[in-house]
Amino acid sequence: MHVNVGHIVFPVPILSQEAQTVSVKRVKREGAQGVAADDARFVRESVVAAVRVALREAVDGTSVDDVFIDVHVHEGGKGVSFSFVKGFLSLSLSTPAGTEVCIPAGLTFDEIQNATGFPSFTQVRLHFSDEVGGMELPVYWEKRVVCAATPTALVAVEGRIKTPGTNIQYAADKDIVLLDSRVLVVGAGGIGCELLKVLVLYGFSDIDVFDLDTVDATNLNRQFLFNRDDVGQSKSATARQAIMNWFTPANPRRPPNIRAHHANIKDEAYGKAFFAQFAVVLNALDNVSARQCVNRMCKQAGVPLVESGTMGYNGQVQPIVYGRYECYDCHPKASGKQTLAVCTVHARPTTMVHCVHYAKELYERLFGDGQQDAGDELTFVDDLLNQEKERQGINTENGKLNLHNLAVSLGCCLFVSKIEELLSIKSAWPTQPPSPLEPTAIHGAAEQLKAACDNPQGVVPRVTRDCLMSLNETALLFVDAFVRCASRGQRVAFRKEDDDAVDFVAGVSNLRALIFHISPQQSVEEIRSIAGAIVPAIATTNAVIAAGVVQQAVRVLFVSRGGNQPPEPKMIYVRKVPQVRRRRLSANPSAVLGGNGKLGLVRWVSDMYLVHSAPPNPASDKCLVCRDRHPTVDVYLNAKQVTFELFVHRVLQQHLNMHEPTIFHGASILYEKGDYEALNSTPLLSQMKDDHRPLDLLVDDLDHDVEWRVVVHHCEELKEQVPQSGVVVEGLEEALKFESSLLAMPISTADPAAIDAGDAVGEANVPAGGCTLSKAAVPVLIDSGDEDSDEVVEID
Repeated sequence: MHVNVGHIVFPVPILSQEAQTVSVKRVKREGAQGVAADDARFVRESVVAAVRVALREAVDGTSVDDVFIDVHVHEGGKGVSFSFVKGFLSLSLSTPAGTEVCIPAGLTFDEIQNATGFPSFTQVRLHFSDEVGGMELPVYWEKRVVCAATPTALVAVEGRIKTPGTNIQYAADKDIVLLDSRVLVVGAGGIGCELLKVLVLYGFSDIDVFDLDTVDATNLNRQFLFNRDDVGQSKSATARQAIMNWFTPANPRRPPNIRAHHANIKDEAYGKAFFAQFAVVLNALDNVSARQCVNRMCKQAGVPLVESGTMGYNGQVQPIVYGRYECYDCHPKASGKQTLAVCTVHARPTTMVHCVHYAKELYERLFGDGQQDAGDELTFVDDLLNQEKERQGINTENGKLNLHNLAVSLGCCLFVSKIEELLSIKSAWPTQPPSPLEPTAIHGAAEQLKAACDNPQGVVPRVTRDCLMSLNETALLFVDAFVRCASRGQRVAFRKEDDDAVDFVAGVSNLRALIFHISPQQSVEEIRSIAGAIVPAIATTNAVIAAGVVQQAVRVLFVSRGGNQPPEPKMIYVRKVPQVRRRRLSANPSAVLGGNGKLGLVRWVSDMYLVHSAPPNPASDKCLVCRDRHPTVDVYLNAKQVTFELFVHRVLQQHLNMHEPTIFHGASILYEKGDYEALNSTPLLSQMKDDHRPLDLLVDDLDHDVEWRVVVHHCEELKEQVPQSGVVVEGLEEALKFESSLLAMPISTADPAAIDAGDAVGEANVPAGGCTLSKAAVPVLIDSGDEDSDEVVEID
């Protein structure tokens, strides 16, 4: 088994000038030099208090006052290490890294096992002094293998990784080491729920799961870790709790250590240092931008990644070992294709596709097949219409009038009452909160249509199907389309050729888009195209892909640690239409000869596969991510006083010998001579977050053939140490050597035709992940008779 040892490195701002010992401003007295006994005790007490706070937050407020925390202050005060196992820290620090540590004397295996169940939090907040204040510092975890003194230890470990009633067997002890690897799961939706389940059943015991979303009622038919009571709760936290509920006191298995993060993985807080803590990252995402972000972070941290995606009955798994196999960005992604998660459709739509999917579900409930799950998102619609029918008493003479009233009741409920209810439940919105529709908009449209119906000479207003609509025109379309669909007298499933159905979906979609501030609005014909392209997710496809992800994760772990077994990682493909492969039929030599003694025909047989694999392609030298290697320097300065002009002059020109640099932050240009000179007097601190996290910049210059990466750290005290320039540049010599090595490497020029061809193949053959088939794979034949020629949008 493993014992976690946490390490916290103190940054330059709180170290003194002399010998980088503990700063006098960090530990009590102005005259202190070095780490005195009282100072070391102060540091230990501060770290214990901070670790206890972080631990309490990680275990949801459970009392941790009795938890043992052993802290060691390193020589020179450059950092601390801590552990939850008594006597283990000193043994770990005195033993070379990567070697086994024997169980400390006086401790039993069970005591160590209990101490290792605490979560591995990612950061702590230390308060050094009133002048320096508090600082959030990352925690770097080191796993140390513990030697079991008795045979019972191995039995306990094996018992932890087996599920009662299953036949899971592990042939070698190194399997146990792999299963103790720390795993990051990004996404807790359709694939993510299945992935967590398979990981735990397989035996992985140290898992972090990320998801920004909350549980929606429409998730419940395929995301089986959630139930009706979980609606509105964090997906990651709910999935974690569902897994932990499997481990009752009667269950002999030790529960896994699962940490839930309700956060955006693309946030700057989760950078290279965060990803470097994991042995492997498993993607279960539903959008290209997040996939690309994780791909870049894993590349920078040197952590292998297993990518996955589904679209209806199709799916794929892609193992990525950087420098060995191609990555997610090795093939361009077409901007017109996208995959969307149904979890964001109802509670918080962000695109028009979300609104269209909601409108289609509403149409099917009202006028289509009418199928419903108990307690699903649209149950209120049936109750509302039944009550309204009873109140009005529909008859043949004023049926049209009553249908208009039904449309008004439905519209006020959908676009006013339900939105107000959502605002009362949800207090924090990452974007602009929705604005309920004014009831007069629906009432006015209904009155206008009823007046046209009552007047024999009246003409029912119609909208132009190819143009954008105003609010009044959209409300008119909604009410009129509802009346037309309800007047048909029979249920008709949605078809994009049905103008009445498309008009209703267009009206609901555009009104919902107005409420949630989604622009631009879409014409009826554009919404017809979107509605005909939506493909629902299939739970069984998610389950098959999740199993493939775990299988490839084990193989990737072996490869990343230099192992040769089990077999090499492979791409996995799941297809709706079977993959056909021909193979030569084995026969003895005499059977091959014909009746006249001459060589006869070779016999072949065709095999059909719904799930098949192929070797992954090697890394592409045309991929910008795989070539994303930059000479890197760390710059320490006072970002409150140093402006862009001073930064360019003192750092880029004087230290890095750049002439006319262009500064990038992410995809944005921060500074360029001649165009952005208005920023000359702007301090660098304006580009940093409130917590003053380091500013990661890429700098391009004509005097350098490669881009440089400059990481700017804000340090208010540095001006006292370096009075002449006010900046400290670290890593310059290594960066110059690295630049020389990059210039000596031959780099192929990308062939535009090859990129275009690869993009076309990738979009034709790959469901959601976006990576093309391996060259060794046989092309997959998709049955075109089951799908329209329009592009297909997945609703996962």
